[in-house]
Amino acid sequence: MRLIHASWCLMVLLLCPPTATAHSDLHQQIVALTRAIAAAPTDARLYLQRGELHRAHHAPRQARADYDRALALDPSLDAARLARARLLVEIGQAAKAGPDLDVFLARHPGHVNATLVRARALRERGELAGAAADYDTVLAAAPDPDHGLERARLLGATGRDADRQQAVAGLDALMTSLGPIVTLELEAVALLATSGDYDDALARVERAIARSPRATVWRVRKADLLRQAGRTAEARQAYHDARVALDSSPPSRRQTPDAQRTRAAIDTALADLSATVQGSSHP
Repeated sequence: MRLIHASWCLMVLLLCPPTATAHSDLHQQIVALTRAIAAAPTDARLYLQRGELHRAHHAPRQARADYDRALALDPSLDAARLARARLLVEIGQAAKAGPDLDVFLARHPGHVNATLVRARALRERGELAGAAADYDTVLAAAPDPDHGLERARLLGATGRDADRQQAVAGLDALMTSLGPIVTLELEAVALLATSGDYDDALARVERAIARSPRATVWRVRKADLLRQAGRTAEARQAYHDARVALDSSPPSRRQTPDAQRTRAAIDTALADLSATVQGSSHP
């Protein structure tokens, strides 16, 4: 029982993001653990810890070997089973992760991190309905913008309007819980535009502009949508408004590399629109 409890505690630790300090001396930590393993070669938890360091050090082959060794020594070390499954998904071998995930989730039903790993594995295997259901479970337990984006992109990639609508509904539900988040709103706008629902997409953008009147990204997005919708004159005005807003922002904001790239994109769009208008007036 003590071994199971210890492995469970270790699993909690390994699923937390490593700190900057841990990244700075990975090699020394690996060396130290290698020495510890030499002194205690049957301690499965040491292999698991070194496997996690190898994974963080972008050495998947060494990480996989350590996870395999940990489970050979202690098949009940569930943290190693989940870590191996996660690694297999990350390196593009999602099909091989299934058995570990099945065993882990049978022992720990509803475990959020394991369910997330399974969602990603199912997504990579093309089992989109199962992946979406797992994302729903994860988001219901722990709303997270990144996981919400993964779910939305999964559904948006099917090419079906019904799935895109479901994706937008999921993003809206997440923003109801977490508040307006730019990345989520932009994704919803993109999904609506893909479906040709420009009116709804533009309405969302207008609300975002009202919330953040100095946010050039929304003004540019409005202009892009108008251009996609074929509303050329309105698009030209929207790009012009975006350029004015950007140029009137404080120097510390308009002189950043991102702002300069945005300015260049606006100028290019305006030039393209002018060329299109001129071309259509001279057949």
